[in-house]
Amino acid sequence: VIGQGKLTLDCAQHLLDQGHTIHGMVSANSDVREWAAQRNIPNIDSTDDQDAFLGQWVFDFLFSIINPNKVSPFLLALPQRAAINFHDAPLPRYAGLHVTSWAIANQEQRFGVTWHEMNEQFDAGKILKQAEFPIDPEETAFSLNVKCFQMGGEIFAELIDELAEGREIRRAQDLSLRSSFLSSRRPDAAAII
Repeated sequence: VIGQGKLTLDCAQHLLDQGHTIHGMVSANSDVREWAAQRNIPNIDSTDDQDAFLGQWVFDFLFSIINPNKVSPFLLALPQRAAINFHDAPLPRYAGLHVTSWAIANQEQRFGVTWHEMNEQFDAGKILKQAEFPIDPEETAFSLNVKCFQMGGEIFAELIDELAEGREIRRAQDLSLRSSFLSSRRPDAAAII
């Protein structure tokens, strides 16, 4: 598991509760590393050598959960079944970063979350699980992020059951519908009116 924050911990705890093994965790967040250490799960900081650390095990799935960094091609090739990422937006629309802010700026009425396979193209792998929900009129990027993380945790539980039973459905993204928001992209005039 690679990630940081509460959703990473919630998903990792769900894996343990369902009897799955977590071989290692990678996080820039000290709370995540402390949580892992308390459960005797080997862990490293995200600035450490992730390839060497995760390369020491044979495992079925690599989960990237609230991970702002691109995963190396070496790590993508390690899992026996899939490398899976949580994205806090409905793909293929809203690929990239800070997407909840862009959804608010674009006055979207609906938003969502996606669990998808990772490949070398950012946020472009096959969709495994997706859910959408309405955006409230007074929504902020913060409140929309909270909704995304809550929904992400809910459908993660469903995804794990599907993966464990081998009944997951993998749906290719229609990349002609893709919109990307890079970290270098900023609103015009710093969003000052």
